[in-house]
Amino acid sequence: MPTSSWIITGPQHLDIDALARLRVQLVHGAVEITGRAEPGVHVEIVEVVGAPLEVTKEGDRVSVGYPSLGWDGWLKRLTSLRTPDRAVVRIAVGPGVEVTAATVAATITVRDVAEDVVAVSAAGATLAERTRGSVNAKTASGPVVVRDHVGPASVITVSGAVDLAGDLPRVTVTTVSGAVTLAPAAPSSVVSVTTVSSATAISLPAGTGIDLTVRAIAGSVRVDGVERRTASGPSTTTLAEPGAAGTSFVRIATVNGPVTVTLGGSAVPGGAAGEHGPTA
Repeated sequence: MPTSSWIITGPQHLDIDALARLRVQLVHGAVEITGRAEPGVHVEIVEVVGAPLEVTKEGDRVSVGYPSLGWDGWLKRLTSLRTPDRAVVRIAVGPGVEVTAATVAATITVRDVAEDVVAVSAAGATLAERTRGSVNAKTASGPVVVRDHVGPASVITVSGAVDLAGDLPRVTVTTVSGAVTLAPAAPSSVVSVTTVSSATAISLPAGTGIDLTVRAIAGSVRVDGVERRTASGPSTTTLAEPGAAGTSFVRIATVNGPVTVTLGGSAVPGGAAGEHGPTA
């Protein structure tokens, strides 16, 4: 398989032919990836400090990162954030390009990309905006924001805040203490949130029904301002309320994180929620 590579030590522009996959690995700095109508990829290296970057084209894949680390070697840097290696990169990708970005503390921004996006960072912020396909993000402490997305979204984090909005048919969030804010515009979404102490706030569009199950040891469960959790200790709170536009299935497991659900600004009639006692 033919391979082309460029060693980058300072600001530079590269235009590369059509491809199907882009992957970027940085330590500090920022990467911004934007979709465009033209095929191929345009790479703009804005800044390089410390180790040089390498841009490699192998088959239908383009990689931007550090040759001394290898694609998997950047994980070793997660325990050493003092390295001076820093780069700022802007990349424009054509249609049909899947994106993977992995950083230690560099920010990740993806806009107007219509294929799957994978973003992994220890402490860098992640933003996906006006994207299509699936978004999968993993972070330790960096916040994750997804706006105007169409497709499923999955986030795994320790303490980074999570804010997801768009036409999200399926949402999965796993966190320890990062606050979770979800606004799925799809009338029939499947939402799963697992937390320890995170506050979870979910806003569903008007006319959407809800099938809600919250398993918790402590913490409130409020739906349109009404407290639905009445038992103390380990318990399960449920609410089933149909809607004309469809029903969203929401499953939340938490230790003591408060849960707030808003149903299009309209109150849910009382009596539909129930406590089913301690859970195993």
